[in-house]
Amino acid sequence: MSAPRALFPSPPPPLSPGEVRQLLDGVLARPAAEGARLVVRAWLDDLRDALARALARESAEALHDLRVAVSRLRVTGAALAPQLTGAWPRRVRRALRLMARATRALRDLQVQRGWVRAELERLPAEVRDQAEQLGAELDADVPAARRRAGRAIARALPALHGWEARLASVPARLWVGHPTVGAPFAWVLARALEAEREAVADPLAALAAGTAAAQDARVDARLDAEHALRVALKGQRALLTPVASAGRPVAAWHELATRGQDLLGAARDAALLAERARTAGAPGVADALADVGLA
Repeated sequence: MSAPRALFPSPPPPLSPGEVRQLLDGVLARPAAEGARLVVRAWLDDLRDALARALARESAEALHDLRVAVSRLRVTGAALAPQLTGAWPRRVRRALRLMARATRALRDLQVQRGWVRAELERLPAEVRDQAEQLGAELDADVPAARRRAGRAIARALPALHGWEARLASVPARLWVGHPTVGAPFAWVLARALEAEREAVADPLAALAAGTAAAQDARVDARLDAEHALRVALKGQRALLTPVASAGRPVAAWHELATRGQDLLGAARDAALLAERARTAGAPGVADALADVGLA
């Protein structure tokens, strides 16, 4: 005698990106494992959209969005790994890491080229020749960086196949005769944010204590602290973005993390371009970048 079909129903159709976004509105009240999967699935949808746009046309905006989605998938997956049992496989982690590394150089080149082009006419006349030469060198580096990024993405994509199906269900662990009450996603998210508190507080304290002094011995310490703070704020922002409308305190901290990451990122971009300018024999451009952040 065969079992009734109703006892073993077929899986429902996958959620659409729009349905996932709607469910995020109440994600804090959902069970932790379900909430974690919804957040990761939302970032996966963003990654797919950015990939489609990047493949359709060579766009700095699409590349930026792709890198943001990859970064947020890595941060969210690592922070919520205990709730992602079976849905955070090693092959996916490796693929995301490969995509992040392979697109970094191309993204930096695009930002640097954009600054040189935008600021060329504002630079002192004696520096413009240096800037034009630097811009030509950056342009020449782009095709190879684009090929490397494309090859890496092509290698990484197969590892993402089937990941959505893993995110579509939650393995249940039930004890017969005992009630099963799990923590809501809000509690898990709060714990994940609290776990990273020192990652924000320590470099912030180091900067406030004066590691930004001008002595050469302290420059590396300042740069290290700025980098650590930028990475920590990026993590906070990734975790908070899906729930930024949940209340005023959440929105306020999300806004601070966003502004802090953006400012530190602009300072990093300016420092990288200044270093490239010095290496390329364009000290005037490097000097012009001394107090600049690349937007």
